[in-house]
Amino acid sequence: MIRTASSAAWLLRIAPLAAAAVLAGCGSKAPSHDDQCASIGDKLRSTKPPSAQPIVDKLLPAIVRSCKEDAWPSEVMDCFAKAPASTPELEACDRLLPKAIQDAITARQQPVK
Repeated sequence: MIRTASSAAWLLRIAPLAAAAVLAGCGSKAPSHDDQCASIGDKLRSTKPPSAQPIVDKLLPAIVRSCKEDAWPSEVMDCFAKAPASTPELEACDRLLPKAIQDAITARQQPVK
């Protein structure tokens, strides 16, 4: 490629933009699907009082497993990610789950009750 004054000027114009794009990507790796599911589990656990932790410890793995294995819709994943750790908001996210997934969670929880 022959370098000309115009190609040098073009390079000078885009260099800051290219550097900004590279830097914006540094350290901003999106969490994996499994990490998102674990985070949902942590958020759900945080809403329960200490006295409920024994039952939460038995039931929560079924929810996290469902999240990992049952292809939760992105709408549900986004809802849980954005919802504050409070029961009403998280229950609203739960209601977005399709009935088939809700049934799968219930089936996984049955043996541990």
